[in-house]
Amino acid sequence: MEFLKKSGLFGQGLMPVNQLSLVDRYNACLMEIGLPKTYLTSFSVDGWGWSPEIAEEQANPQYLSHAGSANPYAIILSPLQADLPIYFPFHSFDKHLMKVVFQAASTQISDLTVSTAIWIDVDQEISAFRQPSDLLMVDAITLRIHAAGGLMIHASAQREMVHQFNNKRNAWADRKLLKNIAESVKEYGDLRYRSLTIPDVPYTNTRSFYTRAFGGLYVFRDLPSGKPLLIMEDSTRQLLSPSEEHDHQEYSLQDPGLLNLLYKENLVDLQWTLYRDDPGVLRRLQYCILMKSIAADDEEVNLSALSEGEIRRRMLQLTSQNKLPEFYHELDRLLLQLQRNQSVQLGNASAQLTSALTHPHRSLKETSWNTVRQLLVNLSSDDLVRLYEYDKTSFFEQYKTWKPNFQAWAADYVKNEIQSKP
Repeated sequence: MEFLKKSGLFGQGLMPVNQLSLVDRYNACLMEIGLPKTYLTSFSVDGWGWSPEIAEEQANPQYLSHAGSANPYAIILSPLQADLPIYFPFHSFDKHLMKVVFQAASTQISDLTVSTAIWIDVDQEISAFRQPSDLLMVDAITLRIHAAGGLMIHASAQREMVHQFNNKRNAWADRKLLKNIAESVKEYGDLRYRSLTIPDVPYTNTRSFYTRAFGGLYVFRDLPSGKPLLIMEDSTRQLLSPSEEHDHQEYSLQDPGLLNLLYKENLVDLQWTLYRDDPGVLRRLQYCILMKSIAADDEEVNLSALSEGEIRRRMLQLTSQNKLPEFYHELDRLLLQLQRNQSVQLGNASAQLTSALTHPHRSLKETSWNTVRQLLVNLSSDDLVRLYEYDKTSFFEQYKTWKPNFQAWAADYVKNEIQSKP
């Protein structure tokens, strides 16, 4: 991950946790959740409260959830986490979910984190997913927010006691009440005027989403066929159950009929005019394929130092040796057809090209659109920029398998492409 860290593609936007008080607060949350504490004295966290260093320490990237649990946990140490990226989302909607939390309780989060940390139970109203179809029961999520050490509970209790004192007849003579108020103030301070109570936050934007449960699973509902769709990411897992036994559709990412189904259900579309108006997407895809092929052929070459002439020479050499994928040349022909404003026949396109250029249907709402885009970059991951933007976890996993010279080039290329976007 060296090149990714240097380029800022990994680690950028993480909040450092290097004060003993913050480390102790983080551990207090882990212990209240029932998770192993960290022995690190310094680490960093993202917008969810997930730490790459702790994940490495515990050899478990899903350390913020109980084994086999349907409900992950988030930790907030500071209001600064509101705008941070999420590096290891459990669901495709996690970024939006945290946005909802900070919008609903920004004042309370700022006040609570002065003296404690917050942990969030993402309650999907089912104790554990036993089979993939259980995900279809997730209609809403309740975000149950807690303050480590019970500060929210103590604030509510103190206010209730003060309310009794102010409204109960002869409360001044209630020695027990007076003693309890005095002890509460002595231990926690005067909490009456602080914003410390956060009610449960509902989250209902769950009609289409991706989850890491069952090795990775996509859930789509509200489809034209009326039958929900489950798509399994992990091809090594047994999928799922005989179709006659349920009223939903089940596919794997490797199923050859999946793309046709996505078209049928109006989840995806392919409009060639989009690529005629913006051919840069095709050129970027083609360039990624070419540079990966050059790296595979020559592990010593510095890809970033190659001139345009040298790149072209190597492209012709790889073509003559049949080392360049046919997909590259198919993109070449397509770019020429679009440049000449010629019609493109879908029947002449390969399955690989069709998959690579298929895009989310224009009718989809934002969260469904993003979920479909993530699905599509899993079906066709040659466009490294799009892969990084919509599925960073898959990008990082694939990155580890690349040749070192391609790793270095990809880190610089993706960084420059993202920075050049308006």
